[in-house]
Amino acid sequence: MSRFISIALTVLCVFGLSIASNADSKQWYKGSTHVHTLWSDGDAAPEVVVDWYQQNGYDFVCLSEHNILADGSVERWYPISDSGPLTPARVEALEESYGKRWVKRKTSDGREAMRLKTIPELKRRFEKKKDFLLIPAVEITSVYPAIHVNAINIAGLVPAVNFVGTTEGVISNLELVRSHAAKNSLMSVAHINHPNWQDGYSAETLFSIDGPLIFEVINGHSHVRNQGDDDKGMVSTDRFWDIVLANRLQRGAEHILYGIGTSDSHEYFKMGPKEANPGRCWVMVYAESLDAESIAVALDKGDFYASSGVVLDSIDVDRKGIQLSIQAQEGVEYTTQFIGTRKGVDTASSPRVDGEGEEIKHATQVYSEAIGEVLYESTSTEPRYTFTGDELYVRVKIVSSKEMENPFSHGGFESAWLQPVLVAAK
Repeated sequence: MSRFISIALTVLCVFGLSIASNADSKQWYKGSTHVHTLWSDGDAAPEVVVDWYQQNGYDFVCLSEHNILADGSVERWYPISDSGPLTPARVEALEESYGKRWVKRKTSDGREAMRLKTIPELKRRFEKKKDFLLIPAVEITSVYPAIHVNAINIAGLVPAVNFVGTTEGVISNLELVRSHAAKNSLMSVAHINHPNWQDGYSAETLFSIDGPLIFEVINGHSHVRNQGDDDKGMVSTDRFWDIVLANRLQRGAEHILYGIGTSDSHEYFKMGPKEANPGRCWVMVYAESLDAESIAVALDKGDFYASSGVVLDSIDVDRKGIQLSIQAQEGVEYTTQFIGTRKGVDTASSPRVDGEGEEIKHATQVYSEAIGEVLYESTSTEPRYTFTGDELYVRVKIVSSKEMENPFSHGGFESAWLQPVLVAAK
């Protein structure tokens, strides 16, 4: 298990992973906070999905269905059909794997259906192992505008807000999660999903939102355009992150934007770049223990990093800079980029236009390349960056030479994304 040691620097800098040096009781936990099953638009029964994550080394998983929580308050019978995702052969496979008593079928009007398992039922079966956790979650799905926000560690369904402006929609959905948490005396946490999905929304959407924010800097779905889309005026999620960070911090925001990694898995039977498969991206969370409250607290504090394969042995912050130790694999090379924006950067922007000079709707505007520049690059497995004092923030991205086993696009390499460090003047 990798370790983390960080000196808390309340004067010099504020680090997303602000963990005291004596916090040896904490551990890293691998998890997926954005997962789908037959309860919404996934193609596998929930027990198949949970089993996949447990068998593949995850410590926790959140079944985050669209606008429905499988908490036992509702019952769903899914049709068994040769033309649908729940085929007779797949039901027989469930009976073989989990037993005929586990699988519940019924026939009505000549049509056969299977009852989908609820989170309480899944917890009873899969949490028998003390080192695995299911956390109740929902993907709050606004139809218009197309905003998706994941709510994690919840006590009931959190509804979506529709037919408002994009920024207002994000604010409203986040506020619903906060209100739900307060009402139920829970530590619930939210993250904003795939900003480049469908028509997407601009980085400017997040400039004026108060409070800490988490967004998906890397999402394993094959259709969410992590790398951006020039035709739609979408910047990469990395560029999106830097633009939001620079503008929020220059405007005096007290909270930064954290970046999380998720699988957003939907397809479990057919693997390939065009499918939304599990296991492509995940989050490593540094928490007190493997329980929902501790995981949510760590996410809320930014005590996590996103990964698509790169694992860290240690992350250290001292008064001079950032020191990392990468859990290196034999024959694999690692390039670490210390990315940041300097204080006083020009945040002026201009409209993004298409080939005919027309402004592209919903597009992030064009900003200076001084926003999100590579301040230093290293190929060491123990890279270090020394603060100069003129940085607004510094964040770290590590890209390896090892191709992902099942990339969401051709040529994807195992990587990791760390939370930004806010640097005070020396």
